[in-house]
Amino acid sequence: MKTTIFVPVHTHDAQWIFCNAEAAFANGLLNAAGKVLTGYHSDRDAIAAFMERQPQEPFALLHLRFDRDMQKGLSIAGFLKGSERDGADRPLWTLAREGSLTLYKSGRYKLLMEIVPVERSGIVLY
Repeated sequence: MKTTIFVPVHTHDAQWIFCNAEAAFANGLLNAAGKVLTGYHSDRDAIAAFMERQPQEPFALLHLRFDRDMQKGLSIAGFLKGSERDGADRPLWTLAREGSLTLYKSGRYKLLMEIVPVERSGIVLY
């Protein structure tokens, strides 16, 4: 069984993460506040959260996937928590920088990217 953390990001951020994996994982994948990666338990929740920002362009949904034994180890070490919730009461994962580094150094993860299309609103910005 696998654990997946779904992280919605701008497409250019996702590209940077894939091109600079070591630096990205050292920063908690993104330069997040306190270098703590926050992601969702489900892809639906992640997409819904990003859509609330009313994006005008397609965005990326990162799938950070690892085994349950890795999840257990990260949780015991205090690097991974799955009990947080966002403002709309959607369940979140939080992964500390140390956990991100542990995943990267172990190589026991998969990082996938899905592009999520966005319907254009018809608003033109000048």
